[in-house]
Amino acid sequence: MAKYQKTELKNLNFELCGGKVNIPLSIRLQEYPGMSDLWHSHDDFAELVIITNGKVVNELPDCSRPMQSGDIMIFYPGSIHRYNRIRQLRHYNVLFDPALLELFPGVLRGMSNYSSIAPSANHASELLHLDEKELFNAIALLENMRKEKINFSSGHEGVMLADFYLLIIHILRYAKSQSGQVSNAMFRIGQAVRFMERNFEQNFSLQQLCSYVHMSESSFRHHFRALTGLSPIDYLIKLRLRKAALMMFHSDQPISNIALLCGFSDGNYFARKFRQIFQASPREFRMNCSAGRLDIFQEVAKLQLPDI
Repeated sequence: MAKYQKTELKNLNFELCGGKVNIPLSIRLQEYPGMSDLWHSHDDFAELVIITNGKVVNELPDCSRPMQSGDIMIFYPGSIHRYNRIRQLRHYNVLFDPALLELFPGVLRGMSNYSSIAPSANHASELLHLDEKELFNAIALLENMRKEKINFSSGHEGVMLADFYLLIIHILRYAKSQSGQVSNAMFRIGQAVRFMERNFEQNFSLQQLCSYVHMSESSFRHHFRALTGLSPIDYLIKLRLRKAALMMFHSDQPISNIALLCGFSDGNYFARKFRQIFQASPREFRMNCSAGRLDIFQEVAKLQLPDI
């Protein structure tokens, strides 16, 4: 159980966290320089957290929950938590008045997964997860909200509200509870995909994947292709290329470093595979995305990584 002293607790409010628009809704993109965050609470807003990179342990007074890219939680007024063991963490914070979820009675509550985002005894939702494809679609909505907030154009409040409801519906449709049950084969292939997502930069064999999910090689190959339409190695290559493309967009690291960080030890092989998908060299791709000549979301969609 995570413990804290009252003297350690920082109480945040909506305005302090950047909520200065004329609606009870705001958004920010967070990164952390240290290994641990402060214990904090917020009494006048809820906080929707969507992790897009890295790993962290989210500590609440009564439990600790490891979180990683694709994981989602909502912390309602009265919740107390902090982040610990932070590793390259990057996430979106959507700050909102919980009353926004009640503006259209029956619409959100009528969705089968609504209970997963409702507050529990510790004033937090269930831990949910979006796969790579649906996380990418969620990021598109989040980025549009963030741009509207920054640009402050006429009508930006309406656009932000519309995207907020689209985001909540997207989460209710596609996010899976960590305790959700699926068929045995899909569950095991899902485990393998999560393993690949967490360890995409490492070299591991097909035999290691099969051992990890306790399946024979022939059964694993069959079910993996049946569920994804790809062989395990092709899926891994596309996963690495997606990570590399997004890193080029979100960071200033040299392309050679990005290739290595994404599991490509051979720069020529990386460039060749990259060009096969994006019809451009990594350098050209980065320049065109930075200049606005390419839309990063449309480009990454070319990978067509399946929803599992």
